[in-house]
Amino acid sequence: MSTGVPFSLGNAFTKDFGGGGPAAVVFLPTLTTYPDATMLAIAKSFNQPMTAFVAKAPTPASEADTASFGIRWFTVARELPLCGHATLVSAGAIFADPTRAAPFVTKLRFDAPSGSKLVAQRMPDGRIEVALAATRLTDLREEDAARLRVALAKTIGEDLKVVDMKWGQGTEGLKQYVLVEIDTPDLGAIKPTLTGLIGSPFVVHIITSASRSPEFAFESRMFAALGDCVFEDPVCGSAHTLLGPYWKAKNNLPNTFRANQVSARGGDLKVTVDETSGQVQLAGHFKLVGTGKIFP
Repeated sequence: MSTGVPFSLGNAFTKDFGGGGPAAVVFLPTLTTYPDATMLAIAKSFNQPMTAFVAKAPTPASEADTASFGIRWFTVARELPLCGHATLVSAGAIFADPTRAAPFVTKLRFDAPSGSKLVAQRMPDGRIEVALAATRLTDLREEDAARLRVALAKTIGEDLKVVDMKWGQGTEGLKQYVLVEIDTPDLGAIKPTLTGLIGSPFVVHIITSASRSPEFAFESRMFAALGDCVFEDPVCGSAHTLLGPYWKAKNNLPNTFRANQVSARGGDLKVTVDETSGQVQLAGHFKLVGTGKIFP
């Protein structure tokens, strides 16, 4: 497009310029404006943990407080079926721009070609809440558990103390998630060798431990292995579709509690596990970092 394509950069689950989960949001006329190869090239150029591509969609006239959008999520390596933190950044960027959503709009509906359907709401306290489907947790198969233990030993260390391991069953993308509770005095201080995850039977590795602070119900970090591409996600929203139900059941927590992702950037999440609707609602602050145009 000769006139350029608008974008925003922002951070989810933080008020800080250098904190939270960063993402780029590219606003397109339609989700088919560019071929997948161009969208992947754009994501590589931004070099963010996630780039969301967003396009306005029709909203029924009866839903005056709602605006609808199509959405796709790309890492620098490939498209993913779901990303919670990039959806929150997308919602924050839309709410921050009155040309994209009128001031009376408080709810955003996001539909992805992958089948993921998410709703983001502007909350009275300034946070943005994104609702995701909760993930059912099951025990690992013996052979997967053995391979995972080998990978974790290479990544975190041979002295790793594993408390529990659970496999996530939800949407197609979440079938690649694994939750590992470990016994450690300081999860944030661990310096992983991420290449150790190559060969793991899972893509997304959620490492969690009891919180050191009474403010939070638990701490977590997320390491991903997409083929030879391994990285840490500073704040992973979708990981909490496993973490929320796991810790609520383990410690008999109330429906709503706070969680702390202890990556270098850090993230503060308000988590609500709604067992009636089968959803996990994640609320956090949004920090707008910058806006501009790209010329693919």
